[in-house]
Amino acid sequence: MLKQYAEGIQLRIISDEKGINFGSIYENVVAQELQAHGFELYYFNSKKQGELDFIIEKGGRTLPICPSIWLHS
Repeated sequence: MLKQYAEGIQLRIISDEKGINFGSIYENVVAQELQAHGFELYYFNSKKQGELDFIIEKGGRTLPICPSIWLHS
């Protein structure tokens, strides 16, 4: 994410430039918020079962979180 900021991502967003990977930006925001609230973050990727951007544990339950899905709904 830092690399995107170094490339002037703020100006690219403000100028409504096409081709910005908003999914990665959104995932980073979600990761920062989850960590700020004390969650340990885990990732899962399987060719057969797919990808989960984040897996957290809350109240003894395992919860999958895929922020990029929210962007497309």
